[in-house]
Amino acid sequence: VENVVANSYRMMTSSSFMDRLIVWGELRGDNVIEGNYDANKHGDIKNIMEANLLPQNGYTSWADFYSIINNCNIVLRFAPEVLNEDPDFTEGDLDVVRGEMLAMRALCHFYLVRTFRDIPLLLEAKVDDDQELYQAQVSPIVAMDSILVDLYEAEKLVMASGSFPQMADNKGRITKDAVRAMIADALLWKAAFVANAAGGNDEGCDQYYTECIDICDAIINERNAYVKRWESENPTQANKYKGRIDDKYPL
Repeated sequence: VENVVANSYRMMTSSSFMDRLIVWGELRGDNVIEGNYDANKHGDIKNIMEANLLPQNGYTSWADFYSIINNCNIVLRFAPEVLNEDPDFTEGDLDVVRGEMLAMRALCHFYLVRTFRDIPLLLEAKVDDDQELYQAQVSPIVAMDSILVDLYEAEKLVMASGSFPQMADNKGRITKDAVRAMIADALLWKAAFVANAAGGNDEGCDQYYTECIDICDAIINERNAYVKRWESENPTQANKYKGRIDDKYPL
């Protein structure tokens, strides 16, 4: 279980995955401008910059995201069976793993719906050729509902921020505040899709805005409490790093 979970995280650090996060996100905004580059080598990016987007463009492939999603689904399907095989793998261990995989699956679906709008939702593990490999696309509102269901469940299961014994895990694995940040962003996108379906009228979206504010307040309060707790337990280090944050500070 630990190896498959670690592989899911590793897949998210691959260059093909990371490149798409930038191209699907920042490249479409005002934070990125065209510079000097080899148009022959980076033709796909040049075409995107020029609003010339065709299915043949390499950045239209979502294979990396669905590979990670399926990896998460494999853990969600088979990890419970390990409880009967390994006495060192507890219900608590399973809960944390389930939370991380639900959050990761939701995050990948979230990137996809923001980029492509209508997407297939992959909610079960594909492990053999007898299964139907093709999923019908769903509307963005249906996708956002599923994403939020995963995230709300994940919030209950993952580790609290700062509670891993290893600092690398606190910074590199999905924790409660990370899930809350995803929920906050997802609520705003849900509101946008609902407003768009209503012809631009967002009068029915107050609940999403209010909940987004509440969840952001929860993140701020939790982080403030964590910082105060850490500083009280590590006064020498806290004084050394007071006023600045770097790799040795626990945030």
